[in-house]
Amino acid sequence: PVLRSYNCTLIFLGNSLEPVKDALGRPELRVEGNAAALLVERCGSGARLHVSLSHEKEYAMAYVIIERG
Repeated sequence: PVLRSYNCTLIFLGNSLEPVKDALGRPELRVEGNAAALLVERCGSGARLHVSLSHEKEYAMAYVIIERG
């Protein structure tokens, strides 16, 4: 997956990103391993990911906003 934001592009390999739901059922991205370290390095230690998911039949998409920390 590739995450892009203004002046911050992140390319993650493997399964280091996992879509999950928070306590209210809203989608979130769990970031683990090297991906978490890269996120901190490129976007700051307080970086937050906001995600919107959509799907129809066999197609799916995710829109992610990276809020720098």
